[in-house]
Amino acid sequence: MARIFHTIVVAMTTASAVQALNYAIPAGFPLEILATTDCIMPQNFVVDQLIVWEPAPTNPNQSDTADFHFTDEGTGIDTYCHKNADTPNVAGQGDAPRYNCDNALIQFIWVSGKLTLIEKVCNG
Repeated sequence: MARIFHTIVVAMTTASAVQALNYAIPAGFPLEILATTDCIMPQNFVVDQLIVWEPAPTNPNQSDTADFHFTDEGTGIDTYCHKNADTPNVAGQGDAPRYNCDNALIQFIWVSGKLTLIEKVCNG
């Protein structure tokens, strides 16, 4: 079975955290890559309960924090995601810092107020 990484980039701020983010896969996504697999392609997901803390420039703790809830009913994934000073970076060398959610099939990148979500599917 092929390994497919479904990567979604969404810009979120604390103001947008009031409402859940609902995402649907773009109509032009090349679904033919799934023709030879049995996997369930994520069709949509929800990000809610986003809480972000960014330190003031004078704060000695210069690590921002992010906490949110991720749900994908189609793949059955329901997990919480956290980033703080102690969260290990699981990215490859030279890649943007990436963090596992409680379910490691979901990873995220939090840079400059933008949340990038990675849902690993069809990894055999």
